Amino acid sequence: MMTQRPLSILFALTLLLSACSNEPESHPGPVSGPELNDEFNQTNSLTGEGNSEWQILNPAKAGTIDINSTASGKLVIIPLQEPKNGWYQSHQGPFVYKPVSGNFAVSAQLKVVSSTDPDNAPSTGFNSGGIMVRDPRSNTGSENWVMYNMGAQNDKPELTATSGYGREIKTTIKSSSSLKLFPQANFKQQLLVCRIKNKVYYFHRESDNDTWTEETINHRRSDFGNTLQVGLITNAWSGALDTRLEVDYIRFGLPATKTECTTSL
Repeated sequence: MMTQRPLSILFALTLLLSACSNEPESHPGPVSGPELNDEFNQTNSLTGEGNSEWQILNPAKAGTIDINSTASGKLVIIPLQEPKNGWYQSHQGPFVYKPVSGNFAVSAQLKVVSSTDPDNAPSTGFNSGGIMVRDPRSNTGSENWVMYNMGAQNDKPELTATSGYGREIKTTIKSSSSLKLFPQANFKQQLLVCRIKNKVYYFHRESDNDTWTEETINHRRSDFGNTLQVGLITNAWSGALDTRLEVDYIRFGLPATKTECTTSL
């Protein structure tokens, strides 16, 4: 006489076989490194279908946002001329990003000028563009990010010599923002942000032929998760709100230590 197996074992085997036969396809998660690079020489509206590389937060806050269209070989973001259309505390602006995990370095060659007069700077009033690193768990009332940008900031004494134009480093924790400004004479610059574990470092230079210069501040962000949103933002905060950001490229590296932040790209 055949011994009947316990019903619980048969039921478990049935569930296991069913799960294996219906297992969904695996998809690669967020990555880091040169595979994320973009030289912006392939035309992409960014807001249309079929774009799987870049994601956009707040596309409706940009009047123009495209690749290799408004300007050949460049990503261009022109935010809408609306007051406080930018990143400060819980306020948000346009953000073009990719998810990036672990340690990383990201650099971009940027030009920030007036949208109505591209040969000149925007009006002062924190009208700027640059790199953002944001925790995707952020929400209204609890924004968590760091930003490194350049543009027409304000008339603070440290920017008097450059008529308000300069770089800004801003950190925001639970929608509370603090910032530091640095003078910059020219409208074109390379900025670099580097994350090593829970520290974030900032570097700048004018061209590929120059040595990277580290800024005098950095941030400890132990609150950041492993995977972050990394990309490009604009601010049109006050004044004429005439920001135009042009990006020649964005490149990613895989540093293991701080000394590799500028050599891993």
